[in-house]
Amino acid sequence: MTNFKRTSPALLLFFLLLAGPAHGATLEVLEGVELHGFASTSYSYNFNDPNPATNENRIFDRDHNSFKFDVGELVLLKDAGGKDTHDWRRLDADPNNLVLQKWAVIAPKGKEGDAMLEAIKPLIQMRQEEQRADVTVHRVAKDMDASAASDFRNDIFWPDDKREDEVPLYVLMLGDL
Repeated sequence: MTNFKRTSPALLLFFLLLAGPAHGATLEVLEGVELHGFASTSYSYNFNDPNPATNENRIFDRDHNSFKFDVGELVLLKDAGGKDTHDWRRLDADPNNLVLQKWAVIAPKGKEGDAMLEAIKPLIQMRQEEQRADVTVHRVAKDMDASAASDFRNDIFWPDDKREDEVPLYVLMLGDL
């Protein structure tokens, strides 16, 4: 009937992980791990009762009067954590609450950027009132390459010593940055 001769290495690993190390201690690597999975089985019966018990011209269900393990999947899921997971700190807060979410502007340096900032001055004033704090305005070179943009992000916009709740969730970028 059921053939256990070909045991999956993944299935063996799963049971070893469930059993854990000796003396009931848990593996530290498994802390915070979620386990998800599914299995699909089937039963095959041929009313012609073939002898030998093999269904002719079949691919997956060749054995007559037998249960089969068709397919299964096991998923171990663990949050990677870290600063740039995009798991923002204020997801449980009102996204329109700028006191918590904060708002900032990035504009090009020079006369062109000055004109753009002047054009949105009423918006900046409104955002200052909504977030009850000054709007941070960053001025950047118009011709920044990818390396300079990365340096700006890492050194000025969100340096390592800046707390995550100090970084604005909403940023208006002006010009052809």
